[in-house]
Amino acid sequence: GSLPGDRHPQVPRRVGEIHQPLRRYLQCLHFVVHVPVQALPARHVRHVVVVVQVFVKLDNGQARYSFFDENSASRMLTTKDLPKLAADVNALHFGSISLIPEPGGSTLEALMVREAETRVICLDPNIRASFIKDRRGYLERINRLIAMCDILKISDEDITWITGKTDLTAAAKKSLNAGAKVVVVTRGENGVEAFTKGLSFKQPSINVKVVDTVGAGDTFTAGFLASLQKAGKLNKAA
Repeated sequence: GSLPGDRHPQVPRRVGEIHQPLRRYLQCLHFVVHVPVQALPARHVRHVVVVVQVFVKLDNGQARYSFFDENSASRMLTTKDLPKLAADVNALHFGSISLIPEPGGSTLEALMVREAETRVICLDPNIRASFIKDRRGYLERINRLIAMCDILKISDEDITWITGKTDLTAAAKKSLNAGAKVVVVTRGENGVEAFTKGLSFKQPSINVKVVDTVGAGDTFTAGFLASLQKAGKLNKAA
């Protein structure tokens, strides 16, 4: 399963590995059981669920992705598929390619609208430019989501793609003014910068030999959310 809007279950899985008790605050909306259709009697097959196919190419440790999701489960998510969330679910994470296609993108935006008043909303655009056919429409959606989120985790590459500029501080301030409460900008080997309206903070990265960056952003987000939970700050009041 995956968190609402996340392209695959990396964030909840990593959160569980880092801080087990946080799992009860993260509800998985959609589970896909992958069983070969030919292995099932025809009378048991009501419909076939197609899952997103992801192809990854590593270039000096940096991942480059290609996606194929026509008629996939995440793309076809509609508002009738959205459950009522349990009272102890206090954080939702949205991001990546599931925010792009329809009707799934609009469905997840509707979920954020429904839950933003009472639950912590974390957003990671995690842009995959090759997947975006309507740049203007996508940017309009991202701006609406930023205005509703509490935590915006975004990479320096995503900021450049969105704004056409490399001024990370200006972009963070714009997002804060739009409605985000915390903006965390990841900068690869240059570390991370965090911003609120009153504070900013830089944390350098640890020097390591990069082998594979797949899941690095998701792991960072999971660690950030787990740390907030451990500190008692993963709530709307904080």
